[in-house]
Amino acid sequence: MKNYANELSFLTEIGCQELPHSGRTLYDHLKGTASILEDNNRPNYEVKAGLFHSIYGTEIYSKSKKIKITRDSVRQIIGNRAEQLAYIFCDTEDRGRKIIQGDMLVSKSIIESLRWIEYANVLEQNEYSPALIPLRIRLGM
Repeated sequence: MKNYANELSFLTEIGCQELPHSGRTLYDHLKGTASILEDNNRPNYEVKAGLFHSIYGTEIYSKSKKIKITRDSVRQIIGNRAEQLAYIFCDTEDRGRKIIQGDMLVSKSIIESLRWIEYANVLEQNEYSPALIPLRIRLGM
């Protein structure tokens, strides 16, 4: 990943390299997710949101809820738009279904960004996941 030294340093400082995730560390998963977005030429704010996509914890991954950070501290590192995406991603219950279906009270552009982040998140963990099929269809892949 290029040009994300401050963001990666922040993730290290708050302990993401110490948290387990899918047989590795949360840090590795976050970095891998962002790399997939970067490889797909997604906008900078989406790459940063992907790098922080589970920083607040999610309904599936709660270990990062132990990290003591504020939304303001994350905003200072990744910017308002990326932080908003990361927060929505973390805060949405039944996230996969809602993102795929667009069943959310947010703009179409936010749903599109969330679909890309969910796609990268799932792909990073399992390139054979059946959840990738509806995401690829919605993303026109």
